[in-house]
Formats: sequence, C-alpha cells, structure tokens
Amino acid sequence: AATPAGTRRPPRDPHATRRPPNPCIHIRTWSHPQASAMAPATAHTAKELFDAFIVDKTPALRRLPFQPAPAGSTDRVALLIEPRCHAALEHVVRNAVHFLGPQWQLQIFHGTDNLEFITSLFTADELAHVQLVSLEVDNLSPLAHNELMCTHWLWSRAAAERVLIFQTDSLICRHGIDEFEGWDYVGAPWREDDLWCAGKPWLSHAGNGGFSLRWLH
Repeated sequence: AATPAGTRRPPRDPHATRRPPNPCIHIRTWSHPQASAMAPATAHTAKELFDAFIVDKTPALRRLPFQPAPAGSTDRVALLIEPRCHAALEHVVRNAVHFLGPQWQLQIFHGTDNLEFITSLFTADELAHVQLVSLEVDNLSPLAHNELMCTHWLWSRAAAERVLIFQTDSLICRHGIDEFEGWDYVGAPWREDDLWCAGKPWLSHAGNGGFSLRWLH
C-alpha cells in the first residue's frame, strides 16, 4: 500500500548482511500432490519473477468484470502513461480497474506506435469507456517522462481532480484506496540510503511518483 509522503521508514542498518545482487530464487509449489517430484522453477531476477507472474495471472483477470467509469462521470481517474507495446500493460490496467472499482475513470496516454496494440488487448465493450489520449510521440526517455509529469499539457487533460498515477511495473494488491483520500499527495517514500538520496537527506521526504495518488485542486 502507498505511504503518505511525509512518513519515513527507519534507515537501513549499514552493518546488516545484504543479499548479493540478482540472487537466484528457487520456487517450489509445495501444495501440489507431486511437488516433491517437481524440479524447482528458477528465476534469476525480480523482472523475471514479475514477468512470470503477469503471464500466469492475466488469464484470470480477463474473466473479471472490466467496468471503468464513463468519461466525466466521476471526480477520480486512474491514469497510465505508456507509449510502448509493453507486455505488462494489459495486466496492470485490468488489475487497476478491478481493485479501484466502477467509480474510477481510466485514461491511457499512448504513443504513436502502440494504439493498435492497446486496442487489441481489450474487447470493444471494454474499450467503450477507456479514454485514449495520444502523446504524439513514439516513445519517452526517462527524462522526457519526468518532464511530461511537470507540464500543464498533461494535467489539463486529466479527466478528474483525483488522479491515481500507475505504471507498468505497479500492481494494486487490495481494495481500499479510499483510505488515502484525505491526502493531497500519497506516494511511497524514498529511503535515506537510496543512491539518489546520497548527500541529499531532504529527498527522503519526497513521495515516489510512479504509483501515486494526487488531488488536483
């Protein structure tokens, strides 16, 4: 769950034992009656685990109702900026719509090369209330994405005052986003020992923007 931006976690113990980078993680399905005879599935990176999760769980999400709110019908919108043909796009969109519920609108800001890809992931009925906005570019560098987030162009096109920004590496794990609606901005805090916070302790008071709840007022 997201954490109010002003909340800080205790700093990590610098003397604590840390795992080596990209540890090899072994997973065994112990609940299966023949689990003892199965070779462990191996994933070398967090990305491989995430990708495997997406492949495994997306079919189940397709069987759930997909009912974003009609354009302009509510004061809240889930907003995704993704100009690429990203393998996780369908999953994170369906995940957001499921856990947010039918009172949230959905906007996807897409690129010039992935509109057909996006429309192929959903049925015509599902797309009826999906608001597709062209970025008029084929891709965004990390810097260009950050600059876009600071533009009047983007926020003047947001469909509502209450905006949930989400990305293709973010998932909602449960219902209950209303618990955070008393805040103007909610984003997970950066740790004081994160690389980009080194020598800049004030940055740990910021909230991560890739998955964040904002009130435009």
